[in-house]
Amino acid sequence: IRLMQRIFTRRFSFQKLPHRGVLVDFSKNDASSTVGSQFEEKMRGFEARCTEEGTQSIWFKVPMTQGHLLPILANHGFKYHHAEGDTAMLLKWLPKDRPSLVPPYASHVVGVGGLVLNSKGEMLAVKERNGVISTWKLPGGLADVGEDFGETARREVKEETGVDCEFEALIGFRHQHNMTWARSDIYAVCRMRALDVRVKMDTREIAACAWITIDEFLQTTNPLGMVHVLLKQMQKHPLDIAQHTLSSIVYKDRTYQLYYRE
Repeated sequence: IRLMQRIFTRRFSFQKLPHRGVLVDFSKNDASSTVGSQFEEKMRGFEARCTEEGTQSIWFKVPMTQGHLLPILANHGFKYHHAEGDTAMLLKWLPKDRPSLVPPYASHVVGVGGLVLNSKGEMLAVKERNGVISTWKLPGGLADVGEDFGETARREVKEETGVDCEFEALIGFRHQHNMTWARSDIYAVCRMRALDVRVKMDTREIAACAWITIDEFLQTTNPLGMVHVLLKQMQKHPLDIAQHTLSSIVYKDRTYQLYYRE
């Protein structure tokens, strides 16, 4: 039996993951000819070997073209962890004596607003064409994967208003729960310096765009709104939280952004 398990294990090419996990990527493995009892045998052998070696989690990356494998994996106790594009990630937690320590996928949605100020101290404000509120708001939107707060703010401001700007500081953020897709929401506000003042708004998303005074914004927005509260505090004292780029001590080839008041 042990010999057969080793044979089955060799048939799956896998990648070791942190925290004693393994990943079998069927976008790289040819599973098209592996169906029915053949896959069942291979699966049993592979799982037994992983358990023997102390593996905690087995992941299978299954493209849509290999969808015939999903029912088989489900029968072996695998569950969806997440799906994106044309690929599903399935997970099985092996230890029987403790619950899974694998966190859920995408627990938060991250959005960023750009508080863009010009040399006159005016702020750039927009009104959305199809937004929830009709009053002035900051240009901004959801962060793309791999973007820092300031990068998102710069990109969104440019896309919505045509104005170029650069990051100066983080001034605050909101943490709210049970939002889009029942996920938590982080919305950060960055103070940005305008590099030009010419407005060329995206009329598909934006109904109005203008440079207005901070007082005008405060007079026309809800006092409970996040940006309203931050602007009122900014009139009393600086809120700037500086961004610092540091090298990761865990992943040697990566950096991260640390934000703190100097």
